[in-house]
Amino acid sequence: MYCYRYFSRSVLTFVLAMPALVLAAGAEVPVIAVSSQGTSNANSAEANDPSVIFYNPAGMARLRGKQVSQPFALIAASTRVKDTGTTRVQDMGQAPDTGPTADCSVYDCMNAANPDPSMPAVGPQPRGIFPAILPVAAFFASRQLNDDVTVGIGVFSPGGGNLNYKSNWFGRYFIDSAAIETVNINPSLSIRLDEKHSVGLGVSALLGHAKFKKPIDVNKVSPYLFKSIINANAGLLEQVNGHLVGGLLPTEALAPVLEQLAAIVPNEVKEALIPLFSGGGLPLPEQISSALDPVLSNTHFVDPDSTSSAKVETYGAGYGWNLGYMYQLSDTTRLGVSYRSESAIRMKGELDWDFSNLNTGTLGGVVVGDVAELLETYYRPDTDARLVFTIPAKLNVGFFTSLTDRIDLMLNYTFNKTSVVKSLDIELPNQKTDTKQGPIRLAQNWRDSFTMAAGINYHWNDKLTLRTGLQFDQTPVSGPANRHPGLADNDRWMTSLGLGYQWDKNTSIDLAYSYLYILSGDANYHERCTGTYYEGSPTQGASECTADGGTFRARFYDSHAHILGLQLNKRF
Repeated sequence: MYCYRYFSRSVLTFVLAMPALVLAAGAEVPVIAVSSQGTSNANSAEANDPSVIFYNPAGMARLRGKQVSQPFALIAASTRVKDTGTTRVQDMGQAPDTGPTADCSVYDCMNAANPDPSMPAVGPQPRGIFPAILPVAAFFASRQLNDDVTVGIGVFSPGGGNLNYKSNWFGRYFIDSAAIETVNINPSLSIRLDEKHSVGLGVSALLGHAKFKKPIDVNKVSPYLFKSIINANAGLLEQVNGHLVGGLLPTEALAPVLEQLAAIVPNEVKEALIPLFSGGGLPLPEQISSALDPVLSNTHFVDPDSTSSAKVETYGAGYGWNLGYMYQLSDTTRLGVSYRSESAIRMKGELDWDFSNLNTGTLGGVVVGDVAELLETYYRPDTDARLVFTIPAKLNVGFFTSLTDRIDLMLNYTFNKTSVVKSLDIELPNQKTDTKQGPIRLAQNWRDSFTMAAGINYHWNDKLTLRTGLQFDQTPVSGPANRHPGLADNDRWMTSLGLGYQWDKNTSIDLAYSYLYILSGDANYHERCTGTYYEGSPTQGASECTADGGTFRARFYDSHAHILGLQLNKRF
């Protein structure tokens, strides 16, 4: 479904695609380099190939000549999702959260025994919310300029996510599909200060693409649609004002106005408005709303069995930097410390509403006109979209030591400043309609998190090195209330096996297999925005937003991934 970008340069065939898993540390990719994957990413201080650019640029001081590393991995991920009482706001007002025992005559409890009004059939969500097989790759190169200075470049994906639910699943009004894809182009410099100390510096140019899709709760359209049309149709009101005679509107002057009005509203709405225009003076917007309320109540201008959807797609760029320091304690032991800055990828694009499958309803036996056209014109027009995807800062400490001639021990700790991520906000600027579409806000409220890993190398002989490692990755999701189905993360463990083989003097390969297990987690995510305003806002427009409201209650379980990686290393 998603387009993957290909780059090629001599021995490089670089394939980039976002991972299927939303991970800690700002949705970080689980595999950057396969030589690191074999130890479950414990080897940030090993510095044996150019992939050290990602972990600690100071480690390039250990590399000689010209070197290239090209890692490539395949991720197969799976999870199960069980509905535990998802509710959907059905009363078209500022409804409170009612819990799993909600009155389904007022709240649609998202099940097949759905009372009035009807809605599209709701199905369960099977295992396949991730792409079946997803490729992940990167490219690293280094060049030693002299005994003390080495330069390099890394091209990799620092974070993102890719998931695709079924269009009729029980949480569809929260999300259908989502993809956030990023690329980091990271030129770096390493300086060897003396036999023990080296430092490194890198800058990052980041590119990003984000795409979200979700169905629309069409039953939420009616309360706002015709009020917005009347309020926005200043031309009609000007005509009425022009025909006023002594504060009254003559019957003969009313006819052409009502004829034009009839083109956009059914007879019942027109009849409700006639007394306003005939009674003297120009009606105020609140008078129009009051007159329409009895007509609009318990009325469906669209067929509740029909469906519509919204898609947001944006592209953008950002920048960042990273620093590193490495200390050689002895010939066999070293310590590395590195810092990668927070980065913000600012994206721009469009919000595109799709009403092609929207069916009109009836009002007192009168078939409503082209509702889709009215929605696109007055209530839900396509508009510009903007979002900022934040990649949090991280501080890494790595330790490497050779215990014997054959055994190396590696330890790694990373602190992730993920508490900077409060929400993912899609802003909708440059709107010209009467009903403003407010931001689409996905609350996250992340906490700071950490990653720990330990790994071992066993040098079987001069050509073959065996690797293994264990990693624990703490989730930044603070609890069920902030576990949105688009970011249903939890703590995870990763165990890995790998090997490195020296094919010849200048060529080596790395192979690795990892099993990633994500702990089960509950979701109790409440969406305060229903329609175009937040619960508690006294009037529409006091605090605009765009969402369907309701509470997503589910349990994510049996979540895991198999990761198979291959890396080619070449020295020139």
